[in-house]
Amino acid sequence: MFRLRQTLIMAVMVVLLLGTFLQASVGNAAQSQGDMGFDKIIRNGTVIDGSGLPKYDADIGIRDGIIARIGNLENYAAEKEVDANGLFVAPGFIDLHSHASTSALQEAQSSLTQGVTTELLNVDGGGPTDLQERFALEEDGLGINIGAYIGFNSVWEEVVGEEDRRATEAEISEMQGLVTEAMEDGAYGVSAGLFYRPAYYSTTEEVIDVVSAASEWRTNFPHHIRNENNEVVEATAETIEIGEEAGLAPHITHMKVMGPDNWGKSAETVGLIEEANARGTYATADVYPYLRSQTGLTAIVPPWVEDGGWDAMLERFADPELRPQIAEEIEEIMHSRVEGPEDVYFPTRQMTLADYMEEGFNYDRNGQALLGFLNFDYDSDITFDIDELNIQDLDGNTAFDYDFTSSEEWESESFEQLFSYPSNAVSYLVEEDVGKIEIDERMQGNASAYGKVTPVMDELENNSEAYMRFKVSETGNNQRIRFWLQADDFSSGSSFPVNGYGIELHLGNDNLVLYGREDGSSTNYGSVDANMTNDWQSLRIRVEDDQLMVRLWNDENEEPEEWDMVQEIPAPQDDGEEEELTPGETTMRILETEGSLRSIYNFGHEDDFKRILDNPTTAIASDGGATTSNSTHPRRYGTQPRALGQYVREEGLTDWETMVQKMTGLPATIIGMTDRGFIAEGMAADITIFDPETVIDNATFDEPKQYADGIEYVLVNGEFALEDGELTGLHPGKALKRAANMPSRPMTTESVDIEEEGELYDMDEPDSLAEAEMAFALQQDEADIKADGSFTVQDESSDLNFAATGFGKIQVADGWTSFTGRGLLNESEERTFMVIIDENETMITDQRPTVTIQIEGEDEIRGFLGESAEPRSIEDMKTLVDEFRSDGDIESDETVRNLQTHLTSVGHYESTGSMNKAIRHLNSFKQLLDFLGTNGEISEEVATVLTDHAEALLEIWE
Repeated sequence: MFRLRQTLIMAVMVVLLLGTFLQASVGNAAQSQGDMGFDKIIRNGTVIDGSGLPKYDADIGIRDGIIARIGNLENYAAEKEVDANGLFVAPGFIDLHSHASTSALQEAQSSLTQGVTTELLNVDGGGPTDLQERFALEEDGLGINIGAYIGFNSVWEEVVGEEDRRATEAEISEMQGLVTEAMEDGAYGVSAGLFYRPAYYSTTEEVIDVVSAASEWRTNFPHHIRNENNEVVEATAETIEIGEEAGLAPHITHMKVMGPDNWGKSAETVGLIEEANARGTYATADVYPYLRSQTGLTAIVPPWVEDGGWDAMLERFADPELRPQIAEEIEEIMHSRVEGPEDVYFPTRQMTLADYMEEGFNYDRNGQALLGFLNFDYDSDITFDIDELNIQDLDGNTAFDYDFTSSEEWESESFEQLFSYPSNAVSYLVEEDVGKIEIDERMQGNASAYGKVTPVMDELENNSEAYMRFKVSETGNNQRIRFWLQADDFSSGSSFPVNGYGIELHLGNDNLVLYGREDGSSTNYGSVDANMTNDWQSLRIRVEDDQLMVRLWNDENEEPEEWDMVQEIPAPQDDGEEEELTPGETTMRILETEGSLRSIYNFGHEDDFKRILDNPTTAIASDGGATTSNSTHPRRYGTQPRALGQYVREEGLTDWETMVQKMTGLPATIIGMTDRGFIAEGMAADITIFDPETVIDNATFDEPKQYADGIEYVLVNGEFALEDGELTGLHPGKALKRAANMPSRPMTTESVDIEEEGELYDMDEPDSLAEAEMAFALQQDEADIKADGSFTVQDESSDLNFAATGFGKIQVADGWTSFTGRGLLNESEERTFMVIIDENETMITDQRPTVTIQIEGEDEIRGFLGESAEPRSIEDMKTLVDEFRSDGDIESDETVRNLQTHLTSVGHYESTGSMNKAIRHLNSFKQLLDFLGTNGEISEEVATVLTDHAEALLEIWE
């Protein structure tokens, strides 16, 4: 490395002395001489910084979304100040495993009230393979930050399909390309869920081949393992093997041990993680603080039954020869996960599998009203206006009545469900006392864009009538309204109920179709002309004994006495002889009629949870994410507060510092974040302030939509998204992207002593100085909450002279260092900064470390640290050949001798002044490199580096 000149060192000393003087001069005088002030100050809080170190009392000053100062700020003022006396101030919680409803991310109330400031999407191998779909969510506003993995399952299904077969070499290459593209776009790792079909069909070797495309990025492999019950040990070992062989950090997501026969096996699975870390493989996990899991009902269906997808599964169910066998295997799998059918719970139905077995599947025609609004058109959106909605029984008793008068929104007390598919396609608004349902045009690859509305009402027995006053923004396109009476519930993934009667108003065909639904199958009773216009319309539907009736009229006219159509329907029947249902048969019936219902499995033992949590590389993650649902797993409303309130305050399972670390610093380093996860000067101001005396979850399995207590304030990127436990209405979240110099890594817990100085070389012209130079000497002991030392940088091209006056934390990994802090810019203004020095930055072939310096308000400084990359002689190139051989990049000693012989000849001609011969032989050397590279005798890196060096020397000689 270049050493700075003596004059520079003297200048550094002067600047540091000046910085020390300024730092010691507290009060408004100091602020006027260099400090830029603060946007916000958090006063009198107890800081738990995310590192696991003991908490301490301090004020925190925030400026431009960054933590600018930590300490005693009594002589400073800010426009916005919060008194955190008696409260804990922690980094914003980072949720590594989110199945967030993307429409819920705009407000993210369920997340913010848990203290979550960042969620990672595309988990369990799912999500879009084009990450731009996730990043685009920022355009509509985000209550919290998001990041995204690239999902192996999505990649596999997109290329290989749903069948159980091997991937071809071409398909492996195509999948590698999708992974590489996503990593270049900013993915935080490669997630997988080999438990789910069709990714389940891939072999371990195929997974390794595909995900190894991300190895250069030094990232992680979060995995929902193939089996969490009888083969949990083997599946854990497979995950670690995939990570090690692919060059990724293996991560067991929502780690658990399912089923009574397997309780206690966490000693083995945690042991595998410990053994991997002991041999140098960074292996991690996450866990949620519940002993009940949530996934689909198909989790207990044998994999071979799902081969070929949903329709193929239903065909096998319908085979009378296969059905008994499938029922037996379903029951076996169920018992490997839970003790019995009473431990399989469906939150959307508030029933267990045992309840279904007892009640059976006979439709008694008791039910409620449901509405669906659909857009099948690729080229046009649609708005449905609703002025009034009324449902009553035939005795005139009102079950539901809503007219939007004086309403500012669709009220959750009146509507159990306001659903959107895709999640951001449907908007439910209220304007001028009119409810509006705006639906975007249909996206390629989707069957439709649609919304589903479920009013809050009691079931009506047998008969009912509904009235709706509405209008549409346009007619003539393939857009529809579906209105159901006496319905039980929507089928999974559908705007049809399982059972019920109703109409479909088809705006494209301009007709009304009458439908009956029984056990998930439809009967079309015929249609009548609708004569729709864009004016206000009234619709009345009645189910009475053995008739279904409909009437539609323009509001300018009186309601006609005659029905537009009357259809005979089956009269309600008394239950016949009840059949005895088994768990397997019941599961198939539910799948056939209601789809793969969200299912909660009562799976675990407290001892296994505690052992998994106690592992130092286990983080807390929800397996939930932002939601507005009132029929989901309570972890989506309570994970982090439950971990803090129940397992720290009430049970003392661990201390505050460790639990906060598992939600902040640990998850940040697992996925490679560098500017979040810690309370430190120079870090992003994602901050959660909670009350240790009151923090607790309130969500239950029967009533999950209950927000947690004790999360008082949450800042996202320096803005208050939550104050006094209430939303502020701001949307400060960002779509975060992982850069090439952000490796997954263990937390820095040991003492650090680092020192470096040198000039920076231009990234585009590696042999040209970039007019910038830097020097640092830093120390950080194990017990230090911040680093100490010096850091300076000068950049002549921008007249920049910067000297640090305070530091945050040093983070180190193999060949990688990062540190943050604050300092003086040009001896006048205080600014925050972050530095990353990386010897192995992805996609950089230069052997020198890259340096990235971000100073608040200034352009980023980038460069190579050290001497010119160009060898000064042929002897330097010969040294490179020997180094490549020792690294294994050259196949044999014979190849090395061949290369060295050519270079010796070139060197001889250069030393005797025979430059024409030297040039001719060096060109011959380039041809040799090309030949050896083609034959696989040298790596691509060897061929590229030596060819570049040869061409540079040739340019000089010529």
